[in-house]
Amino acid sequence: MAAWINDLPNKINEIKVKNPRKKVSIEFQDESRFGQMTIKASIWSPFPIRPEFKTQMGYLNSWIYATANADTGKYFGMILPNLNIENMQIFINEYSKTIANNEHIIMILDGASAHKSKKLILPQNISFIFLPSFSPELNPIERLWSYFKRNYLSFKIYKDYEDLIQKCSSGWNQLTQKIVKSIMNSKPKVSLLIFPQFYRHN
Repeated sequence: MAAWINDLPNKINEIKVKNPRKKVSIEFQDESRFGQMTIKASIWSPFPIRPEFKTQMGYLNSWIYATANADTGKYFGMILPNLNIENMQIFINEYSKTIANNEHIIMILDGASAHKSKKLILPQNISFIFLPSFSPELNPIERLWSYFKRNYLSFKIYKDYEDLIQKCSSGWNQLTQKIVKSIMNSKPKVSLLIFPQFYRHN
């Protein structure tokens, strides 16, 4: 991880050189699964009361694909049924349409097969930089997933697939750039001194 952090400025500069007339912005991308399996979270209650809640053990699930800028809090997400190459292509194609003409996005993401496949066609306004293996602590969007599930998806019961999608969409739409920026810049629960210097570049 240390070697990757040290080499990251060089990788970013290479992309900037290839896009001299573009404003290059750095974002973090990831996906997270959600579904009928009840998500539990810590809650407050008066002593000695122990809150009761219903749990669900169903198998319906879906995925949230997202990318976010830790400096500005700008974010983009889509709910898609599976984690695979086809849905990753849909996600980056749709996100590409929202990028300004004078901007180029660097996405920092893990090396999942859906991300690294040669079948994946990158839009001209997006470049990938892959994280080293087994390093979720280097991706601050992981903290956004924890916040989102704890605050919007925990202790939920879903009647069917449509209900699952609706409740996830409702929670996602309550996020704001201010919340996303705050969560992604919160102190990581690791001792590595990697934030914020390795992703903040002009």
